[in-house]
Amino acid sequence: MKHSCGYCGKECDKDQSQINRALRKGLKLYCNLQCAGKSRRKNLSAEQKKEIKRQYDEKYRENNKDLLKVKKHEYFVKTYDPIKAAVDRKKRYHRHLEYLRTPEYRAWKAAYDEKYRARKIYGEYWESFLLIKKIEGLYDQEEIRQINNLHNKSQKRKRQWRQLKRLSYLRAH
Repeated sequence: MKHSCGYCGKECDKDQSQINRALRKGLKLYCNLQCAGKSRRKNLSAEQKKEIKRQYDEKYRENNKDLLKVKKHEYFVKTYDPIKAAVDRKKRYHRHLEYLRTPEYRAWKAAYDEKYRARKIYGEYWESFLLIKKIEGLYDQEEIRQINNLHNKSQKRKRQWRQLKRLSYLRAH
């Protein structure tokens, strides 16, 4: 019985049982394997294929974390050469030193060290400590020192000490 191909549209001979089966299951009939294969192709651009592959890889990594970790460790043990790694590190060391001198790194390191010390000293209250420190930075420290009578405190102590020494000397004589 004559039937049109689902891909190219040419007339082709198919058995009535094949036509009935295709109609029953909602499938298309093709004139040959080449048309069947071509109809299954997805005409996607290179970017679309890359995006599909990226999504697949993301799911695969998420589902197979342990397996990938074992494989990576085995590869590392098999290929790592400590002498070669030391030579490579030495070649890159001057760039590392330059990086350490950049203002961006210094700012990041200062913030990191502040958080690290706060966590170490204050434990679970480290965020509160940093917040209090930030609030204290908003006030004028000179004014606070004057209010608390802490301005020139060491000079005041020296003067008081000299006066006490003079008074004790005068009382003794």
